[in-house]
Amino acid sequence: MIRLHAAGTGRPSRHLRLLADATRWLAGISTIEVVLPTTNGELYFRCANALTLRRAYSLYLKEAGTIAWLNGVLGPGDIFLDIGANVGIYSLYAAQRIGQRGHVYAVEPHLRNAVSLIDNIAANGFADRVTVLTCALAERARSARFHYEEWLPGSSRSQLADTLSEHTNAKSRSGGISELKVAQSVDSLVAQGAIRSPNAVKIDVDGIEPLILAGMQTTLTSAGRPRTLQVECTPSNASEIEAFLLECGYVLKERHATLSGERRLAAGQQMLEIVHNAVFIPA
Repeated sequence: MIRLHAAGTGRPSRHLRLLADATRWLAGISTIEVVLPTTNGELYFRCANALTLRRAYSLYLKEAGTIAWLNGVLGPGDIFLDIGANVGIYSLYAAQRIGQRGHVYAVEPHLRNAVSLIDNIAANGFADRVTVLTCALAERARSARFHYEEWLPGSSRSQLADTLSEHTNAKSRSGGISELKVAQSVDSLVAQGAIRSPNAVKIDVDGIEPLILAGMQTTLTSAGRPRTLQVECTPSNASEIEAFLLECGYVLKERHATLSGERRLAAGQQMLEIVHNAVFIPA
């Protein structure tokens, strides 16, 4: 194993990305481990390719608003639900903040991402405070195809189909790989006792956020409802998400862009014209 220390303030160099891609060809080297400093110590991320290396190095850069949100809302003993956890960058950051008395539920249906997520949990010794769910989430319990955009750890944009019969996108870079998933709703998981009702929720699932929110209406309107949600919004669903959460008793607190979104804002686009994160709190 190669261990690299990162300050968390810069992107990996071209040489580091090439090294990450080459690890599968180097005998005896399976991963690169990135060590990131935090206010609560260090976090360790096992990176098998350039995608996962980039995610680890960009923890403080890609979504600075998400880090600020986590810092502001999470404390010891909290319950955090991370829907669309990928390889666990934010799940592990949250796990460090909530401590041994708290718990993180990391939902990641992409199987190769989930394996990397579990590796990262093990690297940090967080098995006691992070539970991984590889089921997809939806508006209700149902079966559907989960289509892989890419069959690589660290990839994104894979998604659960709306119906059981929906075909794989022929343009998928995974070559059309799909998997039959038995999806659950957040409400059903809470009702079963599979997860505890969360204090904070992050939803980043590349477009089906409204369906997942519809499947947690009971949780959002219960006495022990989350005190904050961060939801990724697109120009096509932002108003729908805000209207639904208003019906559930939540109001918009703020919107913030990713690093790429900030560039679009600087070029003259408006927040509602780009993909961004929206933070909601009880009214």
